[in-house]
Amino acid sequence: MAAFTVGHSVLSLEDFFNLLHMHKIKTLVDVRSVPFSPRNPQFNRTELNQSLTNAGFKYHFMGDTLGGRPFDESLYHDNGIANYLAVRESKSFLEALSKFIAWSREENAALMCGEEDPITCHRALMITPALAKLKIFPNHIRKEGAIETHRMFIQRTAMQAKILKTPQLPSLFSDDSEERLFEDAVEKLAKKYAYRRSDT
Repeated sequence: MAAFTVGHSVLSLEDFFNLLHMHKIKTLVDVRSVPFSPRNPQFNRTELNQSLTNAGFKYHFMGDTLGGRPFDESLYHDNGIANYLAVRESKSFLEALSKFIAWSREENAALMCGEEDPITCHRALMITPALAKLKIFPNHIRKEGAIETHRMFIQRTAMQAKILKTPQLPSLFSDDSEERLFEDAVEKLAKKYAYRRSDT
């Protein structure tokens, strides 16, 4: 079994469900802190839950524990940006992550948020590094069902964060150095893409 991430973007339910079927995903874990989409009401929490259930999928909402907009004020930097590393160390996050891991070991399970590109989303900049620490490497489902593997994502984040100028061969990195590269990259990108409170 395997772990995935996916963004619903502006897809129709039919096209979104086709992505899930394509990768044999049975369980969808909603990690949106605000599980509503005014422009795409088919992805509002209640409607999506019902549609997924009717289509034979399992739906779990975990935006309160795995979401990118923490409710705990201590989980923010002084400048109002969510502190993803602090969130990853919180008890509620770790307990929720354990549940997702258990589901992904039973059957293919996906973390879902709104953004199509995982590089701009907390599911990849906050949750994926926590999974990688546990040697669980999710595949990111992109447009038309293409897969961006974890190793491909590490390369892209490192280049986006300007840590690497060109892609490097996997053989050039040990597991430890690759993990450090990824952590450095997501830390830099989080400063740009992490949720920022509007009152700062």
